[in-house]
Amino acid sequence: QYVGKNTLGTLQKLDKALDGKRELAELRSIVQTSIALRRAIGSRSLAEFGEAVHTTYNLLQALSESFDPGNGLGTNVDTLTLRRELQIRADEMPQEARYVLASNLKGLAQLITALADNRSKPGIIRRDDRLERSLATGEQPPQSAIDMLRWFSGYLEGMQGEDAID
Repeated sequence: QYVGKNTLGTLQKLDKALDGKRELAELRSIVQTSIALRRAIGSRSLAEFGEAVHTTYNLLQALSESFDPGNGLGTNVDTLTLRRELQIRADEMPQEARYVLASNLKGLAQLITALADNRSKPGIIRRDDRLERSLATGEQPPQSAIDMLRWFSGYLEGMQGEDAID
């Protein structure tokens, strides 16, 4: 309860104070988990966070449906056509904004790759459906950002039960 009542700044100071104290490792884990969730949600309300997740999901779903090899296009992307299609829309965005978009797209690709690479600790990778179910029910603690998405989803769906909250 103490952790939940403090500001992010206070928790960060507490985390630094707990660094290196093995006997307080469990407490530090609680503090770090709270810090991580607060960073992820930011200053948004849970509803605003939900809207941001929805927008992100729609974008990633559209990219997947449009360009993933398993969704019809295969590897037959014609880059000349891509360039023409983008050139037609060139006046929809100022050049400075195009550079920002380019940087964000590159960063997004790198982030998605890193998320996939870090999805679970190698020692606990099992069949995806079993791992996903154990994360959603709270039996398995999340080991990565991808795991956290599955765990958080299960929590919000009520799959972890009331007794999961200490």
